[in-house]
Formats: sequence, C-alpha cells, structure tokens
Amino acid sequence: AGFHHDGVSRVRGPGGGRVADALALERVGLPWLGELELLPATDVLRWWRDQPLLSSTISRVDPRHSERNGYLLDPDTDPIDRHGWLYADGTSYRVNSYRRTANALRSLEGLVGSERFLRGMRRHSQDWRLDHPYPDDFFRSFQEGAQVDVQWYFDQVFRSTATVDWQLSVNERRVEPARGHVGNTEPMARRRAQLVPWRVAGGVADENANADAVVRETGWVFNNETGDDLTLGDFVMSGNKEVNAYMRVFGMNDLDTNSLSILEIGSGIGRMTSRFTRRFASVVAADVDAAFLERCRETVARHGEVEKLRTVHVADGHSIAIPSESVDAVFSYITLQHCAHDDALRLTSEAIRVVKPGGTVMLNYRTWVPADVVLQPAGAAVRALWKNKVIGPRIARRRWATRLGWQANRVGVAEVMALVAASGRSCREVLVFRNPSRRDLLSSSPNTVGGVRPEERPLPRANKSHWWLILRLS
Repeated sequence: AGFHHDGVSRVRGPGGGRVADALALERVGLPWLGELELLPATDVLRWWRDQPLLSSTISRVDPRHSERNGYLLDPDTDPIDRHGWLYADGTSYRVNSYRRTANALRSLEGLVGSERFLRGMRRHSQDWRLDHPYPDDFFRSFQEGAQVDVQWYFDQVFRSTATVDWQLSVNERRVEPARGHVGNTEPMARRRAQLVPWRVAGGVADENANADAVVRETGWVFNNETGDDLTLGDFVMSGNKEVNAYMRVFGMNDLDTNSLSILEIGSGIGRMTSRFTRRFASVVAADVDAAFLERCRETVARHGEVEKLRTVHVADGHSIAIPSESVDAVFSYITLQHCAHDDALRLTSEAIRVVKPGGTVMLNYRTWVPADVVLQPAGAAVRALWKNKVIGPRIARRRWATRLGWQANRVGVAEVMALVAASGRSCREVLVFRNPSRRDLLSSSPNTVGGVRPEERPLPRANKSHWWLILRLS
C-alpha cells in the first residue's frame, strides 16, 4: 500500500510524544477494496478514522489473535471516536487507533456480510475521496452503500467504552465416526470452475478502476461489440434496447412491471440490469463471478436505480440463494449456453422454483445447427488449450478463441420440457420462440407440459442456433 504525507502541521501525540504528519492516504491498492482511493485527513485529526483501515486490511489472513488480544489490552479506557490528543495514554491511543478499530470493522463485516461490507466501504471511498469526512460521514455513507441500518452498532462500538461481547451458539447432534483424514463431515458447496475467459474477464473487472476500459477489454464477451471508443454508456444503451425489445415480444409490456420483481440469471457487469431496475420494482442480479456483480452494482448506480438492486453470487454455478416462489419474473440471456450442460439444466430448475404463481420465466438457450459439426470439436479444442497455464490466459483474451470456446453446451427443447413437466408447476402458457427458419423444435417434446400444450412462435431477431423458453405459470 502506498501513502503520502500531506504536509499538515505536526501535533503532540498521546502522552506528550511527537506524532508524524497526518497521513493523507491518497491511494491504497488493496485487492479486496478494488482500486480504492482513500481520504485526505481532516483538519481535526481522528486517528481511528485516518489510519486503522490499514490495520483492518493488512492482517486479513487470520486477524483473530492479534486484533482481539490487542483490543483486550485496554478495552474500556476510551471510546474509539475521540480526538487523538484526548486519549488517556499511549496504550489507549494504540489500542483504539489500530486494534480496536480493526476489530470493530471486522465484526461489522461479520454482522452485515462481506458483500454488503464491501459495498459500504466502496461507497464511503467514492463519496469522500476528494473531501474531508468526519465520523458521522463515515457512518452515513457506509450505511447508504451497504443498504443497512446499523447506527446502533456505531453508537455502541465506536462511541462508548462498552466492550464487544462475542456470542457462541452450540448445536449438539450425533455424528457418524470419522473416516480417513477428513472424516464424514457435511459437504461444502462446490465452487464452480469457470471457463478461463470468464476468469480473465472477472479479473479485468476486479482490477481495472475505469469502467470504460473494462467494457473495451471484456465487453465483447457480453454484447459482441468491439472498439477503442466504446464506453460504459454505449454498453448499457445496447442492453436497454434489447431489454425493451424482449419485454415487448414476450408480452411483459401488458403487465405493470413497475410493481413486479425480476431475477436476472447471468447479469455480467450490468449491461441489461440497469434497464431492468428502471422497469421493475426490484431486481435480483445473479452471476457466477463476484467481481462481475460488484461491477454490475457500479453500472446500475451510474445508469439505473441502484436502490432496487440486490445481487446473489452463484458460487457453485447452479444454485441461486433466494426463496422459492419469491420473484414475479426470471430472465436469462446468453448465459445458459456458456456453462456446463448439467449446470444449465439445474439453473432452469432453479428459475422454475423461484418464480411466483402467475409469474413468467424467460430463458435463452443454444441448440444444435449443422455448423456444429465443425464448431463443437473446435470449441472443445479451444477449451482444452485454456487449461494450459502458459498459453490459456493469453488466448482467453483473443476474441476468435473465446467465440469458439465459450459455446460450452447445447440444450434441446425436449430436455427442458421434461424439466418443466417434472417440476409439477402448472402453466397458463408454454411457448418456444425460435428463428423463423427453424421448425418443429417441439417434435420430440410431450404433447402436454404443465397442463397445457406447448406452442412454437417465430422470432425474427433470434439467432438460428438460439431458442427461448417462455413459461407463464398459473
């Protein structure tokens, strides 16, 4: 981390010692906070606010011993939020400026969750990087960014001498005898192994501070447009047009979507999400890449209505952590073709699970075309090259390679219809939209799905290899 001395006057430190110039932390390149531009010191120093973010981040590997033990050296002499020269002594200054503040921030992360914590910290850095924040400014901007109300926490932990009390919950149950070195533990969720271009694009999204540069480097992954003059605004505009077109074709304009909720599976960095936030009452953006979700929120903050947005990380590639029958609509475009075949089917089942009675499911798939005789072996070869640690990341940035390799699966209509039938959900309408040149996609499907007869409808704008499933549930 780099920091710069601002040149403000020297002050007398706690216990009478001299304190170096107040630090104006102009730029700290910490991966977990992105390219975070921190804050210049205020004219009245608040040591806990101006310095201990470094303590909170540097010891991130395993902070429990140093932070908690250091905090317990002097837990109740002074509150954290106090002018530097008013601390009782040097020990109180050190504890409150570093260990206690870092411990309070770490506990705050545990209270609100990592994703909300990062959003709150980023919002604070964005709001105040060129100004002089005071403690109340931090409390307010953090809560606005994280979308939580934790003022009670700030009052108790930062402005009182009450000690933090960690609560332990004990849940007893009988377990089977251990087997082998690991034992018969409950299985952990499998983290999905992403295709290399997605990891590269996610890395670019995570590391690059300039949203326009992210679009120029990785935007073609989502909308197939390239060029050195592309901007985030152009990127979002292409998504706005497509959202409007698909909502009209799929009959959503006949509904009062301003009162409805929607889940977008595969939001990416928010190309279409911004428009959804302007058309729906609430939006849940789900993606396999956490870096994409952070960029998605930034995109919506600039081009949509971010207060309507919630994000969900699909860490295992097929499970969406929202309740059953909790959203009015589900939408996914150019996503299910890029994941493993089984993941695509399981995400389809998840879409059917989470939609409310009377809701609508709109899912896009890729199916077989004659050119697949060449494309599928070529795609498999490219994906094999991606696994090479030397050349894989390099060719992953090449558009021709990614265009070949990202078409990871083909999903037939009959497979999806079988899932709909097996779900037991009743439907008012089951539609398959396809290119006008494609016919009889339903020839191998059941005559009745969800209690109704499926229908095919032409969609002139559809790629010949694509098709859409539209379910209107009873």
